[in-house]
Amino acid sequence: MRIKLILALIILSMLCISALCQGQTRDVDSLIKDLKNENSTIRADAASALGDLKDSRGIEPLIEALRDESPEVRIAAEGSLGMSGDPRALIPLIQMLSDENGNVRVDATSILGSYNDTRAVDPLIDALEYDEDYGVRAMAAVSLGVIRDPRAVEPLIQSLDDVSPTVRCNAAVSLGQFLKDPRALNPLIQALDDENGDVRWRAAFALGELKDPRAIDPLKHALQDEDATVRDEAETALKKLEGQQTAPQPQTKVEAPSPTTHPNVVEWPISAGGNGHYYEAVLVQGGITWDDANATAKAENGHLASITSEAENEFVYNLVAGDDRYWLLDANDRRSGHGPYLGGYQPEGSPEPAGGWTWVTGEPFSYANWAAGQPDNWQGKENTVEFFGPGTLKSPVWNDVQHDWSGQKGYIIEWEGSYNQ
Repeated sequence: MRIKLILALIILSMLCISALCQGQTRDVDSLIKDLKNENSTIRADAASALGDLKDSRGIEPLIEALRDESPEVRIAAEGSLGMSGDPRALIPLIQMLSDENGNVRVDATSILGSYNDTRAVDPLIDALEYDEDYGVRAMAAVSLGVIRDPRAVEPLIQSLDDVSPTVRCNAAVSLGQFLKDPRALNPLIQALDDENGDVRWRAAFALGELKDPRAIDPLKHALQDEDATVRDEAETALKKLEGQQTAPQPQTKVEAPSPTTHPNVVEWPISAGGNGHYYEAVLVQGGITWDDANATAKAENGHLASITSEAENEFVYNLVAGDDRYWLLDANDRRSGHGPYLGGYQPEGSPEPAGGWTWVTGEPFSYANWAAGQPDNWQGKENTVEFFGPGTLKSPVWNDVQHDWSGQKGYIIEWEGSYNQ
């Protein structure tokens, strides 16, 4: 009797499972059919329900639904495809970044982050840089952080200057929490001075995640911020950095030279609104190329000066403004003068004349002080930055110049570390 009862229960269970499977089959088929219903609400509900069922037969119909005339249906189809994680949906979802509807594009950027596929990186970078909808840019900043591809570092650094505080917030978090790239250090320090308090506290959070001891002094300064949230986050970040001063990251630590070997080094102190870096104007009477100046600066554990603000440009220019020895009169135009090299350069293949400019440190070219009509890529050969005096011997504006021109009389070197006494 007991054996018969057990057998009956097994048979009943099998019948129930079979009925459920048949029911799901009928559900999938009916939902796929509903994707063609003339009522957009029914189509959207069907697209969402197919995601809940997680049946692979629904993938191709959902991909087709991405072309539905209704944004609500397209959004529902995106969500269900994202839940499936099916690789067939990746390219169609990337194509949704060009959808005419901003909400559709926002959802697409979010879902592509969950795919964590590097094929989505370049399209997401395009969305971050060029989409007119700040919501799309903000979500692209998040997804690029989640994917953790180093190609996203520079675009995210650029986005710290986005007009939208939300984009700037998300870019800061992605740079600090996910990518943890040392190139983000100085831009994040600068973000501590952002006009928006939400951006400042996220910059403090990101600096805590980077764990670079060079952020300690800026974070201490942030303890005086008018926003209590910023002060609290700066305090938390400083606790994360405890002990880092004696154990800095070896690949990013840079120390200024001894005053016995570089007596003309000048600090731009944080207390005066500076960045705590050290600078020196180096005079080369016999002339030097940008390439050689760049190599020499690296050999001195520094780099050619990277200028990221009007205040920094003024500070660096004043190192040479009063000394004619650093300036060379133009042989073709006696009214103009060529001043020392800076660390700006244009990678090979960049759009001419104004595209692709960057700094040797990897910092974004977010600030520029080109002279009128510059850069002009004269004779198709100019790809580095110098101070320039158009119509006068000296001025703080910039000109593009050949990297292998040896007529320059000096350059500015910058150090970001502590000054050795």
